[in-house]
Amino acid sequence: MLDNINLRVEVDSKEKSDLEAGQSDLPPLHVLSIKQISLLAINLAAYFIGRPVRNYKVCGEFVELITGFYNVVIRGKTTAIVDAKSKARGFWRRRLQQHADIARLNYEAKHRVVGGGNSNAENYASNSTVSRARAKAAETEKFLSGKVVVNIVTGQKISMYDLANKAAENRFNELYWISKNFEAIAEERGMGWLFVTYTAPPEYHPNPLKGKCSYNPDLGVKASHLYIASGWSRVRALLSERGIKTGIDSYFGIRIAETHKDGAVHWHMLVFILPDVMECFVSASEEQFATYGQMKVVRGDPAIGRASSYIFKYLAKGFDSAVIGEEVGQDVILEDEMRESSDLASVRNGERVRAALQAMRIRQYQVFGVKKVLSLIRAINKIKKEELQALHGALGRVVEKHIWRNETGLKFLLQNLDLITKVDGDAPLMVIKEKSLNVFGEEVCRPVGLRIGEEVIRTKGRYQVEKA
Repeated sequence: MLDNINLRVEVDSKEKSDLEAGQSDLPPLHVLSIKQISLLAINLAAYFIGRPVRNYKVCGEFVELITGFYNVVIRGKTTAIVDAKSKARGFWRRRLQQHADIARLNYEAKHRVVGGGNSNAENYASNSTVSRARAKAAETEKFLSGKVVVNIVTGQKISMYDLANKAAENRFNELYWISKNFEAIAEERGMGWLFVTYTAPPEYHPNPLKGKCSYNPDLGVKASHLYIASGWSRVRALLSERGIKTGIDSYFGIRIAETHKDGAVHWHMLVFILPDVMECFVSASEEQFATYGQMKVVRGDPAIGRASSYIFKYLAKGFDSAVIGEEVGQDVILEDEMRESSDLASVRNGERVRAALQAMRIRQYQVFGVKKVLSLIRAINKIKKEELQALHGALGRVVEKHIWRNETGLKFLLQNLDLITKVDGDAPLMVIKEKSLNVFGEEVCRPVGLRIGEEVIRTKGRYQVEKA
């Protein structure tokens, strides 16, 4: 809680002149390399060290510091937290990298670097953005290769790099597993499915494949994603007003974000839905995405395959072929050519699409319309069988039989919501979290264990990271 102390401290004239001089000397962010950004972060952190007097501003429960450098604003619950962030090179490196990525994308959009009808065009993402993504991956690989995770009980050591590679494979398998569980729920409830594509209007497209360019550079590239997200929020609000709320009793599914050839974002959505809700859903979508070409709907049909099979190719575009265990064959190449001619993302250009989304900090896949159970089921799947068998309550047997590493574990959990519904802050099944302070002194909640009935399996402290 903030007290009533006035935190608006005026910057003295010398510090103000230093700030203004520093800003005028700074190079444009979009031209800086990763190494140059790291060096700049060190300099900016050093600049704020030894300068206790700041121009703080109170905004509700937060304190803000307008740094004057690259429009970076630092926020925190207290002045001490903001002060700690301003002096941390790690904070500056992460924040500057985010700003630099967006600045580069916006510069490229303004100058129509990406996309267009040219056969030699840099599509989906610029070569510079792809190179950045590869450089970051190489940097991460180098860091992870020098670390191991140690089981403090058994002493077993696992390379963090190997774990990271396995995590990508697990992520793909999990997404496909989610789609299969969703499909099973829908079939039991007599639901159909829709595959919906949402696109932003012309002013959000920097360099369209066809037609006249009417891009508004003041919007920026990521605005296309934010526009669609806002429209989707209004679709759900409209349906809610009509008595149709998201959930396994009405509609739910998976959202996939991709880019057009010019870097603008579009969404694909696999929607499992009750037959009598379909037309209302389509109507609400048409209201919010009314411009011609903004919305496309494919209705589930046995002739085009099962929903999980239909979405598989869209999931595959988010991962390297080595992760999904499939090579790009001739049939995929032919499909890719059709997708690219329609200005949609393709498998063979998956790396470029992923690079663009990573630069914009957009999550490629998300589920909607279901309770937040994925973190819970991940925690359940990580515990050992002998830990489950050591539990005394009946719920432990239910978890072991129907949820733990089960093909339809997600389906079971979503169809038995009483197991995860909290009463006075507790539920029969839940992730246990404890409050702690991060390096800046901010209060955060971190998972430390799992509650199953009246018993708790504590998972915090099982592993530690060491140098390889």
